[in-house]
Amino acid sequence: MENQKKDNLFDLWASLYRTRDFLFALRKEELSKHGISPGQSSVIWAINELDNQADNKEISRYTFRKRHSVYEMIARMEKQGLIERKKENTGKKSNTVAVTPKGMQLWKNSRKEGFISEIFSVLTSEECKQLRHCLAKLQNEAIKHLSIETAPITR
Repeated sequence: MENQKKDNLFDLWASLYRTRDFLFALRKEELSKHGISPGQSSVIWAINELDNQADNKEISRYTFRKRHSVYEMIARMEKQGLIERKKENTGKKSNTVAVTPKGMQLWKNSRKEGFISEIFSVLTSEECKQLRHCLAKLQNEAIKHLSIETAPITR
């Protein structure tokens, strides 16, 4: 009986993972129309959440990406004119990063697309609340099991 339960839980996990892959593929396709990648979108989201006063460490924590990956993405995004680094005289090693008007416009435009609303429309408002609650519980439990210095931000 215990093996059956483990098999069911693995099947549930696999279903969640596949759903994430399908949704990610749709989002990637949608974002490509706007000239922005999912990674860039998440960096802009994080900077926006941090009131345009983000540094690499905070962005890394918000997006749950390695710091060197964030650094490289920020460098590319700066070249594209999506973000800008602000020199700070606070003694901190890293500068803060802000979204440019061009980056903010791209990000806002990318959020207007309809696939997210269309896909999630199959769920009732109550089912959306339940799903959010269940996902938050799973995220928080997973964070407990990760060996990380600072937990990522979950919403």
